[in-house]
Amino acid sequence: MDINEYNWQIESVAVEFLEIAGQFIHGFKFSLSPKTVLRRFIAHFGVTPRLCAILWIYCKDRMGDVGQKKHLLWVLNLLKTDATENQLHGRWKADEKTIRKWVSIFIQEISELSVVSVVIICVQCVFNSI
Repeated sequence: MDINEYNWQIESVAVEFLEIAGQFIHGFKFSLSPKTVLRRFIAHFGVTPRLCAILWIYCKDRMGDVGQKKHLLWVLNLLKTDATENQLHGRWKADEKTIRKWVSIFIQEISELSVVSVVIICVQCVFNSI
C-alpha cells in the first residue's frame, strides 16, 4: 500500500470514529467548528481522530476482524478518564462484562504496538499532508 492510499484510509477511518463518538458524546455535532469538534474528541479520548484511526489500523492488522471501532473508543475513554466499569457502562450503554472483555483485548493489542512504528507513520502522514 503506498503512502497516499494509506493516508486516504486513515482519513476515512478518522471520520468514522468522529461519527461513532458523536453518537455517545452529548453536544458533539458536526455543525460545530472543526476546532471545537477536535477539542471535544480529544477531551474524551486523549488522541486525535487521526491517531485513533492509526491505532485502529494497526490493531486490525494484528487482530483481523475482531472487535469494533467503538471498542477502541471505550479503551481510549477509559485511559483518558480512568473511569470505572460502571461509569463506562453508563456512558457507552454496554454491559460491564462486555466492556471488560473488549477493554482487555484492545489494551493488550495497544501495549504490544511498536511505538516507533506509530510515530514514524504519524510523521510521514504529517509531512505528506504539507
